[in-house]
Formats: sequence, structure tokens, C-alpha cells
Amino acid sequence: MRLSYWLDDEAVSATSTDTATTPFATGDTVCLAERYDDPPRHQEWYAKGYTILPCLAPDAFGVFREALTGLLRGIITDLYPHKPLEGFTLETYHQHVRDDSEHAAIISRTRRLYPDEIRFDLEPMIAKVERAVGIPLCDRNSINGNKQWLILRINRPGSRDFNPVHKDVYQAVDAFGQAPRMVNCWMPICGVTERSGLPLALGSHLLREDQIERTLAGAEVDGRVYSVNCIRSWAGDNRMRVMAPDPGQLLVFSSHLIHGLSFNRTDQTRMSFELRLYETIAE
Repeated sequence: MRLSYWLDDEAVSATSTDTATTPFATGDTVCLAERYDDPPRHQEWYAKGYTILPCLAPDAFGVFREALTGLLRGIITDLYPHKPLEGFTLETYHQHVRDDSEHAAIISRTRRLYPDEIRFDLEPMIAKVERAVGIPLCDRNSINGNKQWLILRINRPGSRDFNPVHKDVYQAVDAFGQAPRMVNCWMPICGVTERSGLPLALGSHLLREDQIERTLAGAEVDGRVYSVNCIRSWAGDNRMRVMAPDPGQLLVFSSHLIHGLSFNRTDQTRMSFELRLYETIAE
């Protein structure tokens, strides 16, 4: 099955395997953001589904980048001790790691990073997001109680190093019959431009499920099986706007918002980190 989308004014496509276990289908006549009282529902920015906040000052962002560069070099050297890394920077990662199997081994270690590993103070960021969302937040999953980690996304030029179009809440809704009260946070680190940023389907969090054609988690797209779902269309639409915040800024968006398909159409590696923050539950 051919999947077609627009990223701003550019058409892109992919091929999905519609299987018996992950067929495309629509849902019930319910808006999940209303049913589960999406935390930012009463904020002035909610109609579009996102806001951009200042997060790290230039000096702090530089310290963060330096720590991340050192961590990534260490991971590569540990896995491939004979790989030359002269001139290595975050933006030139793809020049040093060309092999997909090597890349897969590296990102298996960068999918779960904790703030102290990269000299990142999470508390000031949480306070900023709390003010933007309007409720107390924390980094502990309200459904399973697990402490949330940072995910480093490494997206090489011209690669498929990204998820298909999806919604984050679907995994919990499908598995547990409920959606956690959370918000998504996404911060650019390097290589993020209007040709490599994060595409969002603005306003899609307000749609009913019978207007969204999607699979369950485990979608197969372009021959790869993903841990997330895949969305084909929403209210007959397939247009997305690419978000490219400046270094040190933070993109905060509803976890009910459709997003993904971050094609890197530049000549630099694009890196970003993402984090979910959850409503603080009083004990």
C-alpha cells in the first residue's frame, strides 16, 4: 500500500505492508484528547497542538552538546574500537557511521539516556513546561510507574532513521485501554532545519478516531517493522508542517498530535532528543 504525504510544500511517499495483524482501520466516534482530558487542553496554544519555549541559554546548550559528543564518541569507540574518529562532530556522524548495522547497535544505547549522563538539569525544563501546560509534571510514567528517559534521535542524511506518521498515545490506549496524561518534549541538537525538522499534523489531536486511518503498533513501512503505529490519513488529509526550533528551544506538543516522518533532506546528521513528561499524581 502506497502512503503519500506533504511535508510543507514537498510530496513524500512510503510503502506499507497492510497485514492481518496490523491492518489500516478507523476507530470509534470519539476524540481521545477529550476522553482522556489532554493536559494542555485549556492553554491558548492548544488549537494548533504545540508551542515552542526557550529552554537552554547558549552556554548551557554548549555544555550539553559537549557532554553528548563525548558520550557518543565513547559509545562508538566501545563498540568499534578501531573505527577512526578524527574530526568527529555530531553533524558529521554519518561520515563515520555509514553501515546500518553499526548504526543500529549505537542507537540501541542511545534510546535510553538519563540526564546525569549528558550533564542536563531536567528540573528547570520541567518548570518551564509546567507553566506552559498548566499542571504539575514529572518524569515518571503515570501508568507503569517507570522513570522516563531521554531518547537521542540520530537521523542521517537521506536515511530512514525516523518513525512513520503516528500518535504516541495509541500504544497505551491499545495495550491498556487508557492514555497517560502527558506531553511530548522535543529539542533540536544539531542539523535541524526546515528540511530536517519534526513534521506535525496541526490540529489533528482534535479529530475523532473514526476520522483517522491507522494501524496498531508494529507497523511495517518500507520493509522495516516499527514499534509504533502508522497513520495513513486524518480527516482525508495528509499535510504536515515541519517544525525547526532554534538551538536551545524546546518544542512542546500534545501527545495526541499526529507527527513523524522526519526525512533528513540535508547533508548533515540531524540529532534531537525527546522526552515525555507526565502529570504528577498526588500520593
